[in-house]
Amino acid sequence: MPDARFLFYGRVAVVMRWVRPPTGPHWLADARRPRNSSGSGTGSSRIPTDVAKELLLQRMFQGCNLNAVEALVGRAPSWDLLYGQPLTLEDGCIYLVESGAMDTCVGFGPSVSMRRGTILNAAKMLGLSSEATRTNSPKGTIRSSSDAAPEPYEVKDTGDAQAPQSPVKWRAVMATREIGSNSGPSFDLSCLRNLCPGAVATHEVRRPSNIAAFGSQALSLVVKGGRASPDVAYRPARVREISLTLVEQVFSEEAHSMQLDDVAQDQLSIFHRNCKALLTSAAWIMAAALFPEAPLEAVWALAEQGELHVFQANQRIVAEGEEGQSLIIIGQGQAIVEKVMSNGLRPVARVGPGAVIGDVCLMGVNIPRAANLTAETQVEAIRIPACGVLFVLSRFPGISSQMVQRLTLVSRQLQTGLPVWSEVIGSLQVFEQCESQFINNLAKECERSVHYFGSVLKEAESEDRSLYVLQHGHCYLEDALRGCVGEAGTGDCFGSGTPVGVLPSEGLSVRVASPVAVLLKLPRNSFVATLARFPTEARRFDMDAKAPSACVLGPLLTRLKIFSTSSPGLLRDLEKVVQTSYYMPRQTLCVEGAVDEANLMVLRGGQAMLSAKNKNTDGVILRAGNWFGELAFIGAVRRRTATIYAQTMCITAEVSRAAFLAVLEAHPKDRQRFEQITMQAMSESNRISWPMLQDTPPELDIMLSLHSERRVYAEGDSSMSALPSSDVAFLVLHGRVVVLDAAGEQVEVLEPGSCINEQVFLGFPATEHLQLLPQQHSEVQIVKRETMDLVRAAF
Repeated sequence: MPDARFLFYGRVAVVMRWVRPPTGPHWLADARRPRNSSGSGTGSSRIPTDVAKELLLQRMFQGCNLNAVEALVGRAPSWDLLYGQPLTLEDGCIYLVESGAMDTCVGFGPSVSMRRGTILNAAKMLGLSSEATRTNSPKGTIRSSSDAAPEPYEVKDTGDAQAPQSPVKWRAVMATREIGSNSGPSFDLSCLRNLCPGAVATHEVRRPSNIAAFGSQALSLVVKGGRASPDVAYRPARVREISLTLVEQVFSEEAHSMQLDDVAQDQLSIFHRNCKALLTSAAWIMAAALFPEAPLEAVWALAEQGELHVFQANQRIVAEGEEGQSLIIIGQGQAIVEKVMSNGLRPVARVGPGAVIGDVCLMGVNIPRAANLTAETQVEAIRIPACGVLFVLSRFPGISSQMVQRLTLVSRQLQTGLPVWSEVIGSLQVFEQCESQFINNLAKECERSVHYFGSVLKEAESEDRSLYVLQHGHCYLEDALRGCVGEAGTGDCFGSGTPVGVLPSEGLSVRVASPVAVLLKLPRNSFVATLARFPTEARRFDMDAKAPSACVLGPLLTRLKIFSTSSPGLLRDLEKVVQTSYYMPRQTLCVEGAVDEANLMVLRGGQAMLSAKNKNTDGVILRAGNWFGELAFIGAVRRRTATIYAQTMCITAEVSRAAFLAVLEAHPKDRQRFEQITMQAMSESNRISWPMLQDTPPELDIMLSLHSERRVYAEGDSSMSALPSSDVAFLVLHGRVVVLDAAGEQVEVLEPGSCINEQVFLGFPATEHLQLLPQQHSEVQIVKRETMDLVRAAF
């Protein structure tokens, strides 16, 4: 598939209103009538191989033979589509751009250039339409209006008293009652909302729509002849029309000529399999009403970006805390939403067909999943990565008009959680050595603005000399001739002739490539006026120097006590692995008693509340600049010592323990210091040691805790059986694990403090043919042989 950025940003004719095609004799010719094609109507016999190769990149043709696709393109009739001439999309065929370009426009959005190798109208060719209904045909899995539509979202019913062993009861989400209450949404509903924002949107229950309802108010799609690039004359686009009948005919002939046996699959079978998967994905996207007014071309483009997955009962679909930069749409089956609590997993909701996990409006940023999602029955779902969603938005930017209400809400939440302006300015490397009073005065002169997908933040020819800092979002740097030549992410700076020097965006346009972008602007005049009041700062700036283009987080880490005496080299290396995460209101950043990735978190924006059994810390409010999680981060404790809830949207800078240990290997002096910190923080009462290390120096056990890995397994998780077959030993820290032999007979029960495979430390092979089955929610410490060798070398 051609590069999304090039398609959208190579040359964009920004049309903020829908332009009706002029009427008159010049436009009376049917755009589908072949022009300059061969008299037989079979098309040109000379087909560039590159066009066939690009067609193979389309999902519906993936896996097909190149010769068969070349024959298909060669036999398709072709014609020239003049610049500005409209194209009517008919049923039963697709349109392939062989050369030149076509412009598409959805609703009132800007027009987008679609170049060679792009196809249009695949949905209509295969019979998918906005009025389609579910049939027994393999072409789709679309629900009819007469079918009983199951609820996509249900929360746990706590209205009736239930016995502890009774099954969980569920009820449909009633957003008008719960979201509108003065006390705010319940805990269960908040958890569901953070995992599935579409569950409670605009105070209404969003049910899966049938196809008859879908598209009744669909946005218009206008297709016209376009211009390949600004430096090329107005040449017509060469378009080939490929019908479904022609595909079946050519592929059948190709299979016959190759004399395929029963084992090999012919091209037509591959094509039909691809189309069936795409039609299923498109039907699920339409049923979920992800973009309810989007034209079929946009729905089909989303289906092409997704992948079908099948999850068996009790299989984990989503894990709490993992990166959530993709959308998951449930097509068939039901799954349970489970929240990690200090006493285990709590079922809070159930989702079914039509449910959407993830938020389109926050695509491109790291929002950890708010809860686990486990299949209750067999679940069939489609997963669309964030880059795929953004690609479709770039190809059909007009569909973003359906997200205005949600985008407005998200932008308001973002502004409550973003770092204060003085911190943003102070984090720029060019201001790193400046005094705080100067930074505060500059922050007072800044202006914040919110922009949405497709907006141009800076024109290439603009005379604006302000410095811009991207506080949130993603942008593309565009050149008029070369298209997209670079990218800018959260924390990056751009501008032309800025007061701090020359930036990489000099002479380029900057366009928003994420649903929402929050921008901080420092006007040049304000900077110069502030600089005049601080003569000692004026010598730091050279207007002609090349300025850094991003924020730095090194000063942020030095505020933490555990890094106050660290070497500059360690801080520079840690800065490369710092990740920014977003947490929605009422989402937990960490849970007391839980075992997670042991990230060190620094709150950069927003407000959170700490909840703990310790009354001295329970109810403490955390604000920007506070940090937490250092004890689990250095390995002094196994479990989190407190629960932290986001009261507003919170933005954190996080360093994972795994990345920290990898960086620490290159700094031996810092490693020794952190080992001493861990020894001071650990207490003998909460430490479970390896039996073979009982008479060894405590430093040896502490170093193992610092460098080892911890894993948590749910009750009945069979994946634990992979541990004995690998070259590792593990120690049970919490829970109970049953050891079974090859026949399934119980051999041993491992309690906290028990270990297995410790012989690998002495060079003996690992135990084989053993099965491990957690009887409870269990935690184990895993030590590799090379880790033990590293620790022993230190003694």
